[in-house]
Amino acid sequence: MDVPPGIRYLNSLVPFFAIPPCIVLLAIRITNVYLGANISTTLTVLATLLARPALSVFQRYYTRYVDRRNAAANNAFILPHVEEKRPNFAGLSIMKLLLEDFKHGYPGNTTGSLAANREELMPLHFIRRCFSRVDQEVWFCIPAETPFR
Repeated sequence: MDVPPGIRYLNSLVPFFAIPPCIVLLAIRITNVYLGANISTTLTVLATLLARPALSVFQRYYTRYVDRRNAAANNAFILPHVEEKRPNFAGLSIMKLLLEDFKHGYPGNTTGSLAANREELMPLHFIRRCFSRVDQEVWFCIPAETPFR
């Protein structure tokens, strides 16, 4: 059995969660005091609570932009990722399908159906743990009609 993460691990997460709201709160306070603006308490609390999630979304799209720009500079291409239909987001519906396959069937059923309209490689974007730098997994699927060499 694994040992629980403990105080050291929890302390390592404090900057990740605390710095963005602190910066937003500081910016609002400076705006109120030095620029004479009157930003309401409700807006201050809402902006402070949404700072970390907004930064995560911004980082996702900025990373995609930088990756596309670097790929274009190197005459490469980005693999098309598996799109989810709205209102699903963050790979949650794909994770649900994969878990159902592991519980009640063969684990390759969902990946085969996801790869039916794509090439053999498919990146899947999932929500990751907060300390992970990687936000996607690339899976390799061999179609059933392809013989092994």
